[in-house]
Amino acid sequence: MAEYGHDQGQGNKGSWKGIFTQFPTVEKAIITYLNQLQDASVPLTLATIRGIVFALIMQLAPEIFEIKAANGSEFRCSDSFI
Repeated sequence: MAEYGHDQGQGNKGSWKGIFTQFPTVEKAIITYLNQLQDASVPLTLATIRGIVFALIMQLAPEIFEIKAANGSEFRCSDSFI
């Protein structure tokens, strides 16, 4: 799977390795937003985090969902990615 961009490597949660390397501003926006919610003691569930990540990607760089891996699969904002 690693040759297709899907890697079970440490810290990767079994998802697309480095998808945000092409979109550092999106990554920073996601991290900043989630950190602000955490600092405000907002309870965050996996579903909430996934929704926030999905919404920010759709707003800032929807083309991320059109990127294809070598095997033809497209990026998905799955639970394993989160």
